[in-house]
Amino acid sequence: MFCPLFLSSALLVAASFLVGQEKPPEVLRSGRLEIPQSRAANIALGLWLPVSDEAADFGFQARSAQDRYLTPLHGAALANVGVSPPEFAKCANIILSSDPIALRNLDKGTHMCIRTAEGRYGWFRIEDLVPDNPRRPDMLTLVITFEVWNNPRIALVDEESTRSIHYKGDAEIVQTFAIDLDERADFTPGGIWSNDWDLWFEAVSDNVRYLVPVNGATAGIIGKTAAGYSGCSATNFSRASVPITEAMTGMWICIKTNKGRYSEIEIREIRTHRNQSRASVYRSLWTLVISYKTWD
Repeated sequence: MFCPLFLSSALLVAASFLVGQEKPPEVLRSGRLEIPQSRAANIALGLWLPVSDEAADFGFQARSAQDRYLTPLHGAALANVGVSPPEFAKCANIILSSDPIALRNLDKGTHMCIRTAEGRYGWFRIEDLVPDNPRRPDMLTLVITFEVWNNPRIALVDEESTRSIHYKGDAEIVQTFAIDLDERADFTPGGIWSNDWDLWFEAVSDNVRYLVPVNGATAGIIGKTAAGYSGCSATNFSRASVPITEAMTGMWICIKTNKGRYSEIEIREIRTHRNQSRASVYRSLWTLVISYKTWD
C-alpha cells in the first residue's frame, strides 16, 4: 500500500535541492537487473519481486504476446527521459506518471526516471528483452541497468542484511554425488542414500546431466542475477530436475531445502575432465563448482 510519508519525504529532498540547501544525494545502489515477465522490480534493493509485493516499484507485465508494459506500483512513478543518463535534479523535478508505459514505445538504450515506492529517485536503462524459456518464446526477461539515489530521510530496510544466514559456503559437486544445503557441504556418492540430501548431480549419460531435487526439496531457475531471500521466497518451485549443460555456468538457482529453508546457489564453473577408469560408463566427468547461501 502506498504511504504518503514516503512521497512527502521524497519531495522534501527534491525541494531542498532546488533551493540549494543540499547537494545531490549520494548513489545508494547501481547495477544490472534481470526481471522475468510477470514479475516486478525493487531497484533500491536490486531485486525482482512478485507484483503483489508492497516493496515492488514497477512490474514487467504482458497483456498479449506483442503488448508488454512497465507498470508503476504502490505509489511509484516513471518518466521517459531519452538516451542519456539523467542527473538527480532532472528526475527529482520532471513530471512523473503512474500510468503503464508500453515497451513497444521504448527503444533499447532508453532511460527512465523513477520515483520508487519508498520515495527515492533513480533511473534505469532498457538494455534488452531476451527469451526466458526456449519452449515459451512469448515469455521474455527485461534486462536493465539502474542507479538509485539515497534519501537520508528513508531508512533502507534490506531483508538480506537482517535475515539470518543458516549456512554459507562454496562446494564442488562431482557428478553422481549430492549435497546437503541445510547443514554443511556434505557430499555422498550415488548409491549411498541419505535423507539429508537436497540436490543430487545425476549423470544419465555423457551428454545428459541433471541437478535433481531429492527428499522433498524443490528448485527454481532464476537466471544470471542473484535473487536474494526475497526473490527465492517468491519463486515458483518444482520437483522437476534441472538440466545441466555448459551454458548453465553463471546461472543462479533457488532451492527450498527438505527442511523448508530457502537457499540460493550460483553455478560458478563447470569443470570437465576425461575419465581414466575403464570400468566407468562415463567417458568424461563433470564437477559443479558452486557458491551457496541458506537462510533460516
